Amino acid sequence: MKMKLLINTRIIDPQNNIDEVGGILIDENGKIKAVGKKVTKDSAPKDCETIDCKGNISIPGIVDMRVFVGEPGFEYKENFRTLSEAALSGGVTSVVTMPNTMPVIDNGSILDFTKRRAKDKSQIKIYPLATLTKNLEGNEMSEFGLLGIIGAIGFTDGIKCVQNNRVMDKIFNYSKNLNSLI
Repeated sequence: MKMKLLINTRIIDPQNNIDEVGGILIDENGKIKAVGKKVTKDSAPKDCETIDCKGNISIPGIVDMRVFVGEPGFEYKENFRTLSEAALSGGVTSVVTMPNTMPVIDNGSILDFTKRRAKDKSQIKIYPLATLTKNLEGNEMSEFGLLGIIGAIGFTDGIKCVQNNRVMDKIFNYSKNLNSLI
């Protein structure tokens, strides 16, 4: 791959308080080497492929915080590969997936399988959520400690509500003690 120079693009990076028209220099490996209004045709190597991005906006990758993926169990609807392709086409580089799969992500083995499968099949970062309650039934709390250790970034029952006040109280206490995201 040849070095690329994107010019005349509006660069928006809220983390670094940047909102300006400038250029982006990308090396042969697809890594960004320089960004900003000082990145121009004159400052870049002469053998770069130059792309005029006038009227376009360049932003850091977007994170989609609520994604339903069909894998495991509903692969005929969507899998990690198709999710990844669709996300990338829209500028999404990371997703947080809901635990409403078949089987649901309520134990360590399913979470571990999901994480490994996502890593093997996806081109984006996938952060799985685990269930608040076993089998999304609202009666018994999932194993927060173990699921957190294995890599659940948070807990939800997705589109279902936990109706049992005692179970919800227990969930809040555990999440506070384990510093878990609900």
